Amino acid sequence: KASKPLSGRWVIICQDTTNTYIFTDPCGLRSVFYHSKGKEKWFASQPTLINQVKEFSFNSDKSVINFIESTEFENNESAWIGNKTRYKNCYHLMPNHYLDLDNCNQVRFFPKKKLSINKNIEEATTKAATYLKNIMNGLSKKYNLKIGLSAGFDSRLLLAASTDISNSISYVTSKGNLQSYHHDIYIPKNLSEKLNLNHTVLKNTDREPPIWFCTFLSQNVSDARVSSPVLPKITSIYHELVNKKTEHILVSGNVTEIVRVEEKRLKSHSDKANSKNKILDYSGYDYKYVEQEIEYWINDVNLAQLNKETVTIIDLYYWEQRMGNWGALFPAEMDIAAESISPFNCRLLLETCLQVPRNYRKAPQYRFFKEIIRKLWPETLSEPINPGPRGLGLFKKYFRENLPSRLVRTIQMMLNNF
Repeated sequence: KASKPLSGRWVIICQDTTNTYIFTDPCGLRSVFYHSKGKEKWFASQPTLINQVKEFSFNSDKSVINFIESTEFENNESAWIGNKTRYKNCYHLMPNHYLDLDNCNQVRFFPKKKLSINKNIEEATTKAATYLKNIMNGLSKKYNLKIGLSAGFDSRLLLAASTDISNSISYVTSKGNLQSYHHDIYIPKNLSEKLNLNHTVLKNTDREPPIWFCTFLSQNVSDARVSSPVLPKITSIYHELVNKKTEHILVSGNVTEIVRVEEKRLKSHSDKANSKNKILDYSGYDYKYVEQEIEYWINDVNLAQLNKETVTIIDLYYWEQRMGNWGALFPAEMDIAAESISPFNCRLLLETCLQVPRNYRKAPQYRFFKEIIRKLWPETLSEPINPGPRGLGLFKKYFRENLPSRLVRTIQMMLNNF
């Protein structure tokens, strides 16, 4: 309870007169992996680090092997399911659980009672806006901040929360392969001009990171995504490392996905059988190992403590499995280049938002979050959120959607040859 106001990435080790316990930040973005054999216990932020001194054997379970060697696992950006790892007898401490070091057993501590609902939207908006702004102001007093600026909701929330400190923050937009008519390029430019922001558009090079970098990253981060299709992420980390001129903290909009209810999560499921099928479909996997882990996880959740008006079991799945595994991977990969912090990774802020009925937090309008933005810095809404391309981009989008795909490919080939 005392850790609720804490934001960022952290691990707490707590001792009382009888035992020792470990728990992490709400989403486990500062991860804990552990191995126990008799009196010998090992802990690290990545299983690869324990392996460097302990020399694990790989998990021999065929269902696990089939899962991690699958094309789907690679295409889903190494999104793990469950608390196991590719190493035998090495486990991942999951969000909303603490680890009892006496028996190395994970114990769920949230939710322990039925989640409440707050239909006073004005009160909830004020609280959430205040917490988010205070977190940003606190960060600015300790660090040089760099915030990514795009056309999306998460980016706009962070921008609005920086209302008091915008003159001392760097805002950046990664151009990548995007053209000037893309909304993630022209919207940040328009906002920076209107609000007088210190904004830079980074032109990423296509040069891939060297082999030594990918090898070093793989040795320190389990399942580091050093190959296609997510190599661009690793490339951006490499360039962050080699181009770093000052010490700074990257402020990320990650974690807001937990409380922003996307379209795939709109439907509620109250019975376990239905939930299992829905979550399995949502995961993007169809493997025995995943099915077993999802079933094990569902049985660990007391459905009576959830409130389908605010938090469904699939929302909790996104929090613990999606963010705790896949969501924690990118900050771990980024550590080699820069520290990153997600202000929304704060239990007090998350629970405040989760008390608001899902209807106010659902896609595509996300009414509750627009009100937070409006309360913090209304001028940031002078540009639309995710409006899509404009000008030539809109013209190209129209033809891509209305012309036969074969004709579109022919036109593209002609333009490339020209």
